[in-house]
Amino acid sequence: MYSQVYIHKTTRAYEALLTNILRLAADIVDGNPDMAPAPCPPALARMLAGQEVSVDEYLALDDFRLWITFIEWSQLQSRNNDHLARLSRMCDKLVNRKQPYKFVELDSREKQDKALELISSLKGSCLRFSCARDAFTDLAYRNARYRKSKEVEEEEDRVIFVLGHDDKAHPVENESLVIDDISKIETQIFRLYYDEDDPAIIQRLKDEGWLQQSATFSQGGRP
Repeated sequence: MYSQVYIHKTTRAYEALLTNILRLAADIVDGNPDMAPAPCPPALARMLAGQEVSVDEYLALDDFRLWITFIEWSQLQSRNNDHLARLSRMCDKLVNRKQPYKFVELDSREKQDKALELISSLKGSCLRFSCARDAFTDLAYRNARYRKSKEVEEEEDRVIFVLGHDDKAHPVENESLVIDDISKIETQIFRLYYDEDDPAIIQRLKDEGWLQQSATFSQGGRP
């Protein structure tokens, strides 16, 4: 399920797109709920403005209500507002299941550091809403040896203990070869996602050597 669904390249691309939609909406709101693109649920407008909402208001923002909001935003008439036009285009990609983001594999530490520098350099620029750095690392089961410190309660909770024949608790991987093998399986994903429909981010990536100057790129960023 992880490799085929949760961390699949297309799933993560849509998640990156959704995250950038909300970040862009928050940028448009700029701390003032009244500036939220209309229509917008009041609770969502306040959340985008960084304000607190009640538990009931938060729970009311279910998938249906948010999806309707994204559909409405995808139809915004905003020729004179670059941010709203960008928001409308991004929501259109999301709700109509269009190609979300393409990506470049960050298959070396050098590329990972370079991608981090790129994302940092885009702060304050509208291009920050057209790309995303994806970094995911997880173990199928965190064994006792993986823990950095036994004093960290959160790490302690990730380990399963069983009662041994000596009536003492032992990490389950010490009692099961299967679990011991599973505990060594680590999943890592490092990708740089980008919006191929934004000529400005495409040019930026070409200038910095991420993409070839003249090529048609398929999913995965390969010519």
